Amino acid sequence: MLQGMRAKLGIVLPVIILLEFLVLAIRVHGLHNSQLLVNVGDKIIHQANPYIPMQPYGASPGLIYWLIEKITFGTQSPFFFIGLNIAGIVLLINFMFPKETPKLKAIILSVLLLSSPIRALVASVQHTGIIIGAILLGAHLLRKSDDSKRSALYLLAGCGFFVFALEIKPQIAIPFVAVWIIAERCFKLIPIILLQFFLINLAIDLWVGRFLEIDRLNVWKLMRGDALTISEQSSLWKLLGHFTSSNIDWFKISFCIYLLGFALLLLKAFKNPKPELLQWALLLPVTTAYLHLYDIVILAIYIAFWANSKFNRAGSFFLLGLVIIPTRFTSMSEVANGIAFLAAVAILLSFNRRQISLKKLIYILGEVVIAILVVSIISRLNMALEMRVSVQITVLMILTSIFLIDDVRNPLRTR
Repeated sequence: MLQGMRAKLGIVLPVIILLEFLVLAIRVHGLHNSQLLVNVGDKIIHQANPYIPMQPYGASPGLIYWLIEKITFGTQSPFFFIGLNIAGIVLLINFMFPKETPKLKAIILSVLLLSSPIRALVASVQHTGIIIGAILLGAHLLRKSDDSKRSALYLLAGCGFFVFALEIKPQIAIPFVAVWIIAERCFKLIPIILLQFFLINLAIDLWVGRFLEIDRLNVWKLMRGDALTISEQSSLWKLLGHFTSSNIDWFKISFCIYLLGFALLLLKAFKNPKPELLQWALLLPVTTAYLHLYDIVILAIYIAFWANSKFNRAGSFFLLGLVIIPTRFTSMSEVANGIAFLAAVAILLSFNRRQISLKKLIYILGEVVIAILVVSIISRLNMALEMRVSVQITVLMILTSIFLIDDVRNPLRTR
């Protein structure tokens, strides 16, 4: 099998991917955001309240993070958590494009590792890739539980992965888990997941000696007005809040739209369960105001795919520039990071399965130049960094939405 994969991919792409991963990982010192969950686990072990100081994550994943940190002796933990995130991204690429060749998926990954969402994910040792990987692995195990001698083990493990993801970032996990259960008609899983969630948290509450769920809800309320939490968010809604009256609660409006989209997905899953609905479920969290650069990784995957497979569609390389070039495009170090865009273009042109005409090459280079100019203009706006990132994400999301709607209307478009 490995020889077959090597024959399909060659040696160059895997080496490029490995080098990209190493360059990303060796620049990270410490666990950053993952340290919050390690601290949660440590506090639970010592029967302390994990929500002092406040942090938004559930208690049970903290025990897993704490255990991983101990097993990897601390110093290697960042590499391990970053590796888990990238593994989750690999599962996501395979899930989104199951019929595509290993070479195309490797090209997408190599381009993705150069993108701003992945750089942000790795630099802060976040959890988005781990969460997505957990729900996809959980779905895989639950499918196997129907026709396996170890059905009970697969059932418990699959539900456990769902609970793990729900505990860290419910806004990402809930749409996928709910749509998957309805689409697969596995309603028996609902009481099992709820029972696992209840028993795990009950055991932790009894050990710590307090009802931690109330503490977590209070933290969520406090974090809505926390200056640091708000400053880290970047979205269309933050941009609207900057230019409109402070009396308008765009955060609530965004979650109303999120809930409306969630309800529509559930309705469609009941009526006509299609595999595409699960991808839309993973896209849904992008509509909320609680959005960070690393949360739009799924959009970056679509853009890398379009740039590789849909050469006849204008704008895909412009989008690639928006998702790769850093918003702070004024210092030499950031300009150096911006060269990653040119590297991604080179990868796409070098490994593409189609011949590229001179006319198309000129169009691509034109999009590259326009993307650099647009990001350069955004980087010089007289705004805080998170506002400039919000501008870039807003332009990116609007254009990506147009592409996605076009895909829905033209599902048989030649790739």
